[in-house]
Amino acid sequence: AMPTIAPPAGLSPYIEDVLYQGNGTSTLSTDLHCKTFTLQNNRTLVIDGDLTILCDETFKLENHVELIIPDGSSLTVYIMKDSSFQNNIDTNVDSSDPYRLTIYNLGVSEFVVENNVQIYAELISPDAPIHVKNNGDFYGLFTGQTAILDNHSGFHMEVQSATDVCGNVLNDTLGAAGGASSAGVSSSASFDQWFHDELGINLSIAHTLRFVRDSLGVYEFSELDFYPLDDQLFGNEGNAHNNNFTFEATVSFQYESCVGLFFEMASADDAYLFIDGQLVIDLGGLMHSQRQVIDLDRLNLTDGGLYQVKIYYANRHSPNAELEIRTNVQMLVTNIPRALSGAFD
Repeated sequence: AMPTIAPPAGLSPYIEDVLYQGNGTSTLSTDLHCKTFTLQNNRTLVIDGDLTILCDETFKLENHVELIIPDGSSLTVYIMKDSSFQNNIDTNVDSSDPYRLTIYNLGVSEFVVENNVQIYAELISPDAPIHVKNNGDFYGLFTGQTAILDNHSGFHMEVQSATDVCGNVLNDTLGAAGGASSAGVSSSASFDQWFHDELGINLSIAHTLRFVRDSLGVYEFSELDFYPLDDQLFGNEGNAHNNNFTFEATVSFQYESCVGLFFEMASADDAYLFIDGQLVIDLGGLMHSQRQVIDLDRLNLTDGGLYQVKIYYANRHSPNAELEIRTNVQMLVTNIPRALSGAFD
């Protein structure tokens, strides 16, 4: 389905025919509403500001002209009927940034790029093809149903990298689901017992994780043999360690945007990290040590807001029990309710 585009209403000033031609350079620094727009015959036009042009009929660039969009400026063009870019045209080539020029081709005529033309733009043409031909080159993004390329033409897709709210490029690594496992989970009710005291089923005590702060301000807890319950509660039951346990931790922090705050976790067996109820690190399952990192600027948090972190870990008697947590967040310890089992709960 093609997008429905509404041209801007009330754009001014209205000039019936806008014409830039002949040797020299002109600067455009105001929005325009016109019937026709023509830039031709060795003319250079520089865009000054974030501008919009609405053309009721024709938008043309032809015969050795250049359209320049400097840093800090942008141009959005709405073309209601016809357009053409032909004969030695450089359109936004100086910046080579297609996101500075957005063109909505809202008529049914081809959007033509031909004869030694280079254009860097984002083109949205719901009802008409783009036709690049005769050594023409289109660089950028195209939304439409048909693209036609003829005679040594080029169509270069510019994919915009995903970024967080601070403009940092996201560099995710694709994960993969492991095999299905029913170890220890027979129902939602049995899983609910993992992190809740159940009279006659499990025991619990308080445990503190101690983080070490390095020279870069990163706090780290790292235990490659994480067995905090050895010889406690039900005891080791004939094993080297007291296995088959769960651990839950709660802290809070005040979010500061765009300073690179993160949480990183690695574990052998299940580990989860929630921020205000949102699962942001998922290391669930029986496995050797795995690692995940979450950049907090990705979570649409409010600058200065106070947020709760919940960390869950489960040991299922795998060959190793590892837990590592790294963060540069200033953690605020939450008071632990003393309704924990002392002898039996």
